[in-house]
Amino acid sequence: MPSCRNANGNIEYACPRIFETGMRRSLNLSVNTVSTHVKNIYAKLEVNSRTEALFEASSQGIIG
Repeated sequence: MPSCRNANGNIEYACPRIFETGMRRSLNLSVNTVSTHVKNIYAKLEVNSRTEALFEASSQGIIG
């Protein structure tokens, strides 16, 4: 698996896809199941992208 950390040790933007694929495989979920869950999360946060979702979730204190 390629490194997902930049020089500062922070996770790179492209990594969610890598983690999503690994999580999907380890939980034996279909691509459609993961896609549906991601769309539902976006709807609840009222966002349209991963970047917006991370920002909004952080702003709401959902994630650190």
